[in-house]
Amino acid sequence: MPKVSGESFDDYVQHHILTPLKMRDSTLLIKKTDPRLMTWGHEHDKDGHVFPSKVYPYNRMHSPSSNLHSNVEDMARWALANLTMASWMVGES
Repeated sequence: MPKVSGESFDDYVQHHILTPLKMRDSTLLIKKTDPRLMTWGHEHDKDGHVFPSKVYPYNRMHSPSSNLHSNVEDMARWALANLTMASWMVGES
């Protein structure tokens, strides 16, 4: 993406997706999150007991698939944008 857009993946997403959709509390950069609002990924051990994941937070290599830190309000904006685009693509109003 940097070769085509001239921006890092993180900056591109911020400038072309999150900011236009007014997703003000969403970021791909964990350092820009409010630690008081963070949740932590969990896993199950072989006996089915839940424990905090040792691989979370993911590294930057995972940004495109799993590094978006967000909240329900911002994710609702994302869902509405996708629903609106889907309606537009099939010619519905």
